[in-house]
Amino acid sequence: MKSKIFLLLILLLAWFAPTVFSQETDSTKAKDKWEDWENWDEDDDADEWGGWDDWDIKFNIFSNRSRPTISALYGISQIKLKNFGSKFADPTLIELKLGYTRRDTLPGTCGVLWHKYNYFYIGNTTTDLKNISALNPDLETNLWRFGFGWEKGYGYKFGVSEIIPYHSGGIEWSRLKMIEQPVANFDKNIANYFNDSFRFGTHAEAGLRINPIPNISIEAGYERAAIFPRHLFWKWAGSALLEVAAQGLLDHFIDEIIDSSPYAAPIVNAVLKGALSYGIYELREEKMNWPFNSAPPLMYDQVKFGLTFMF
Repeated sequence: MKSKIFLLLILLLAWFAPTVFSQETDSTKAKDKWEDWENWDEDDDADEWGGWDDWDIKFNIFSNRSRPTISALYGISQIKLKNFGSKFADPTLIELKLGYTRRDTLPGTCGVLWHKYNYFYIGNTTTDLKNISALNPDLETNLWRFGFGWEKGYGYKFGVSEIIPYHSGGIEWSRLKMIEQPVANFDKNIANYFNDSFRFGTHAEAGLRINPIPNISIEAGYERAAIFPRHLFWKWAGSALLEVAAQGLLDHFIDEIIDSSPYAAPIVNAVLKGALSYGIYELREEKMNWPFNSAPPLMYDQVKFGLTFMF
């Protein structure tokens, strides 16, 4: 045991010794370094590192250099529930987002953008907006949801126009109202876990944002949302941690692409992150907290189109 402690002390000494001796023998360099810190310009450093907002956590939607943003969306949806015998009628989606957007040009590039949009959203996915025949046996539903989302991506700038492929994710709370109840008793028991109750859920989305003129963008996206019949916090946290770790590894890989081929980054980022999220939600379709044993969630696959206004 003593030999291990002694070896550790030797290693630590070997690590710190060059630094200590260099500080003692080269005071001029140390003095110059302190002068550099005294002359440090915060704006210059922010430009070099892409801005201090890069270090903000994703829920920090109130950023000093961000712009207020409003999005209005419309879309079509499809509902799926594993082991559920009855069929849901396809509802229509309307959604409103309020948040903040920030865009910066990547250092050392000409026309490659970094994009971030953090927002609060509220939406209604309902069959009430469609004319469904009374003879149609499919189940009609009305879902209200609200939550927080974060959208990131890289894009291209052409004069005043911009094209930004993006990836986003979020957490939400929803309340489902089943206008009609399923006939089979087994389906009724499953439906009772969701019907007329607030439930926690998550979503992921990939899409394309086009700015034909400054401050206005047209967007199209594909979203997969999962509504949990019960919120099992520790299992959900473990599953979410695996997803965050996988996305983090992709971020590191994409950073390497930016360093070598920045003009490929917008497409590669959107494709890889979208594919990863799609695969994760495919696995969660059977187990809501995959890979942990858990019940299947209510899945919403949604195609959305909208307009976004920045102020």
